[in-house]
Amino acid sequence: MALITCSECGKQISSSATVCPNCGCKTDLGEKKEAEKANATKYIIIYGCALFFILVGLLVWISTNEYEKSLFYHGRDITANVACAILFFAAGSIMLIVGTIVPKKGKNKKY
Repeated sequence: MALITCSECGKQISSSATVCPNCGCKTDLGEKKEAEKANATKYIIIYGCALFFILVGLLVWISTNEYEKSLFYHGRDITANVACAILFFAAGSIMLIVGTIVPKKGKNKKY
């Protein structure tokens, strides 16, 4: 464990400390850990929403196919249901792609 100087108060603190025990100033390690938590939360939200959209699209698609096979179909137009399923599936897929590409661009930024 090495000692570093606090940027705020100038006292010697441990290099593994996330905040200075003297003044409470965040160290580079503390800021890095906060940024990692924020990124993890972003990924969870993006992937959760994408999964939701994909699942809704699949459920609409499955229910449409089951409806065609049922006795109540009678040749009704179901293109709106198919379009809705494709839209949800496409939205979820786009969110997955954007969620994996965009956060990597800002990887070296300091938060």
